[in-house]
Amino acid sequence: KRFRQYIKRSIFEEIRKNRIKRSIEMLIETDLSVADISQKLDFPGIEQFSRYFRQGTELSPSEYRKKFGFQ
Repeated sequence: KRFRQYIKRSIFEEIRKNRIKRSIEMLIETDLSVADISQKLDFPGIEQFSRYFRQGTELSPSEYRKKFGFQ
């Protein structure tokens, strides 16, 4: 409850926001594969990572990288 009082969102929303942010940084700044990124961020598999990422950005990790990231 205190966490929500200070930042106006739940701890789970904050964790999601930070995981998506870290994912984006890795997609843009590295040439790691999407599978490697999902593994480094402790997702159980690439499918779960892709679904999670799409929920936060409306793009798949590969689409995001093509549009904004590492060439």
